[in-house]
Amino acid sequence: MTKVLAFTNFYEAEEEHQDYALKQSASYQRYKKGTGRADYIEETWNGDNSFGVNNLSPLSYEVTQNNATEPAFNNKYWDNKRPGIYVDVVDGTPLFSSLDKFES
Repeated sequence: MTKVLAFTNFYEAEEEHQDYALKQSASYQRYKKGTGRADYIEETWNGDNSFGVNNLSPLSYEVTQNNATEPAFNNKYWDNKRPGIYVDVVDGTPLFSSLDKFES
């Protein structure tokens, strides 16, 4: 359990860190490549960052648009153990990190 407390102090990052990816594009791209983030995104999405209702399987459409329920152990990801950030299949909103999963 995580205890949620009201914050008492907020420190804005230094000006040099504001909009860093825009101001220091070359440095940011080296950082992104060096951390493996760029490769992970490319590998995970296979170059396809498209989301939306038109890209859903019939089952995913029913679940996301019509409140249907997936049958247990009968979907594309039921036994997925890959690390990463899990996102909403319709709009790409990040939902949770694999670090937040528990062993069941």
